[in-house]
Amino acid sequence: MTHYQIVSRVSSESLGVYEGEDKAGALDAMARDAGYRDYAHCREETGGDEEELIVTEAMGTKTAATITSVKGTKRGTIRECLAWQADLYGAYPVITVDGVEIDLDDIEIDEEDLNAAVGIVEEALRAARHADEE
Repeated sequence: MTHYQIVSRVSSESLGVYEGEDKAGALDAMARDAGYRDYAHCREETGGDEEELIVTEAMGTKTAATITSVKGTKRGTIRECLAWQADLYGAYPVITVDGVEIDLDDIEIDEEDLNAAVGIVEEALRAARHADEE
């Protein structure tokens, strides 16, 4: 299964990272997470438009990263690094992706739901890259 980042085209807010065989499967997972049977049911109930969402493969599953804390260093994907960090809570971590450093000290990394942490890191990377472009 692949992880997909789902973002609102209207607000630019991340709605989360969801697993699916494809983009449609990720949309179904997001809808189920919100209490609907699937994405079609969600659209039926809310009147939502499929064009309102941007679904892309999540960076956290393929992007190389390095996480460094007082307890050591781990190299892998963003998701692998955050999973490693979840076991070392309180270790003052910094994750580096493509030369961009993100301080993770204030981000709660929950081993049971890495999607939230991956989404936060991906948003921070997008913001840092956008700031560099300006």
